[in-house]
Amino acid sequence: MVCKSCATIDPYTVAHPGSINTEISISPACTSCLSSQHLAEWDGLTCPHCQMKMRAIGGDVDAEKGRFKYW
Repeated sequence: MVCKSCATIDPYTVAHPGSINTEISISPACTSCLSSQHLAEWDGLTCPHCQMKMRAIGGDVDAEKGRFKYW
């Protein structure tokens, strides 16, 4: 989740209604500003600071690896 107030991204555990895990009844709060009012689900593509789409850099992690071994 992303905090719209301080633009930090942290993982949170949220109980789904009707699930077995009902002991998580308190709402999550931001670890920086300690507020739960500004938390929203993060899409993983939008920068929390500038609200622009981020571009992935680096190698393709889903690409098939070569089968050659060099000794």
